[in-house]
Amino acid sequence: MGQSDEMGPPRFMAAEVFPVCTYRPAPAYPELASLAGVEGSVTVWIYVKPDGTVADVQLYNSSGVGSLDQAAMSAAWDTRWSPARNNGVAVGVWTSVGYNFELSN
Repeated sequence: MGQSDEMGPPRFMAAEVFPVCTYRPAPAYPELASLAGVEGSVTVWIYVKPDGTVADVQLYNSSGVGSLDQAAMSAAWDTRWSPARNNGVAVGVWTSVGYNFELSN
C-alpha cells in the first residue's frame, strides 16, 4: 500500500475546540513487568473521530519496554472523548495521551 515502516507524528489538524477525554481507563500493569519492578512512561497518539470514538492509536514515545507500550496502547483504544470542533462542527483530530507505569511500595 505504499506505507513506510518509518513513523512520524500524525498530520496536524487545526481545531477551535480541542477534544476532551471523558473516559480514560487505567492500563493494566503487565504482570511480568510488575514482578520485575519495571516502571516507565509511554506517550501515544490517538485519532479521535467526530463521534468521540477512537479510530487509531500510534506509539509516540516508547517506555523502552514492549509490554508497557502495548498496555498503554490497549488502554488508549478504550478512551472516549468529546470531539474537537471547528465552527461548531465536530471534526476528527489527533491528540496525545501519556501513561505512567509506577509501582507502589
